[in-house]
Amino acid sequence: RLERLLGHWRERLTGLTPLELPTDRPRPPVWDGSGDVVRFDLPAELVTAVDGLARSRRVTRYMVLLTAYQALLGHWSGRTDVAVCSTLADRAQRGAAELIGPLVNTVVLRTDLSGRPGFDTLLERVRRRVPADLSHAEAPFDLVVGALGGSRDLSRHPLAQASFTLLNSPIRPVRMADLDVALVEPPLTETPLDVFLDLTLRTDGSIAAILQ
Repeated sequence: RLERLLGHWRERLTGLTPLELPTDRPRPPVWDGSGDVVRFDLPAELVTAVDGLARSRRVTRYMVLLTAYQALLGHWSGRTDVAVCSTLADRAQRGAAELIGPLVNTVVLRTDLSGRPGFDTLLERVRRRVPADLSHAEAPFDLVVGALGGSRDLSRHPLAQASFTLLNSPIRPVRMADLDVALVEPPLTETPLDVFLDLTLRTDGSIAAILQ
């Protein structure tokens, strides 16, 4: 089963080259993760419009936002072959659903932007590819990297230099008897990739975005 999973990723990711984004500083010879963060919101009205587009094209909110993100990365880089990492919950195994802890795995989603496609065409390409990729998401990321071979570049994350994550379950307030509880977000000063986009749905229908 593992070999079948790795075979899928060999077929999908062979020949993938690094995404070169237009930065204002040279890349360090060894990645140190130094960076900053920009926080912004996608208002509920925009999220509603995204969901309407998703329903009309028979895709998911995740696919619409992923397509927009990859189109933007393609515009920034001038590339027609764009791959991003996406972190997914890895709780499919029996007994894992109730375990405490971040059981996650990383998958690489690659999209062909060649031929100057319109958004509908690009969304259709994502719709055709993403379900198959996600169905092979159990392959551990480090084994996927090893299966593809090649030498490691210490100046960048392997396989993809951009990340996209969407949390569709709103984070609800924590309540404890006789205690005042507040969520405290730690400062974000490092990132494992060149660009890291994290989206979280709020209870009011808007999406909180963190771009590192």
